[in-house]
Amino acid sequence: MAKFCVYCGKPLKDGEVCDCRSRQNAAQQPADGDKETPAGDITEKVFAVPDGAQAPAPAVSYFKNMWRYIAGAFKMPVPVLGSFAAAGDMKTAFGIISIYSLLNSLFVITVFSRMNSAISGMLKSVPYIGAYLSQSRLETAISFPIGRIFLVSFVTAFGLACLFGALLLLAGKGFCSFSVSYGNTLAVAAAAATAALPFIIIGIICALISVKAGIFVAMLSVLPKILFTELSSEGIFADRNRGLYTVLFSLIIFALCLCLVLHLTRSAYVPDGFGDIAGIVNKVKTAVSQGSMSGLF
Repeated sequence: MAKFCVYCGKPLKDGEVCDCRSRQNAAQQPADGDKETPAGDITEKVFAVPDGAQAPAPAVSYFKNMWRYIAGAFKMPVPVLGSFAAAGDMKTAFGIISIYSLLNSLFVITVFSRMNSAISGMLKSVPYIGAYLSQSRLETAISFPIGRIFLVSFVTAFGLACLFGALLLLAGKGFCSFSVSYGNTLAVAAAAATAALPFIIIGIICALISVKAGIFVAMLSVLPKILFTELSSEGIFADRNRGLYTVLFSLIIFALCLCLVLHLTRSAYVPDGFGDIAGIVNKVKTAVSQGSMSGLF
């Protein structure tokens, strides 16, 4: 008795199995797959990693993106800075500000370390004082606290950058009615920090040779910081005239806040034994005036 496929009617031999259903499913599978595939699956296919390759770690990708932004900011500052501010990428902005704060702290402790070395050399060159130092705390008392200075410098630089972003937001949104967010204004503050990076790095190198030269190079970063601030602000302030005055007003208020913060934190840079130094100096002056130390000098 002849056998036929119940699906397509094809004559079949004894024991033969028709493959019409498998061919039909294979033909329909691409269409059905395109119709029913979730968006997440499509995303995974688009960003799929080739066999044998590894996806970059999030930290590596983050620092690569940050480096591309820094390089682009100096190569093409007008489009890159404006686009970065318009995007309001707070993660990258915080990263740039952190790097700036770290380098700024390294520059500060480099300067104070050179000052400590100079003080130590000066004391040891004075007769009788060099031998006295090994038995007293005089040198420790007048040495600048490097660890504390580093921490205070980092927190101060980071906080001031965030404060400038807040002032720019207040001036732009509160007084000029610009439609901006803190992410946008923080990116402007990060742009200013970006402009200072090469000057601080060169300043650290120069400070190892000459403190005055290092401070001079670091101070030169003020001008490019203002330039980068203005260029980046053009990406978030539609009216360039009002945007210019917004930046100017924010910089003036920021300068006043900077003076106040430096005044409040200056005691953190003073040696712990500064009060003892005053007592020692007075005792030396008294002894000299009485003639008991006349043979010492």
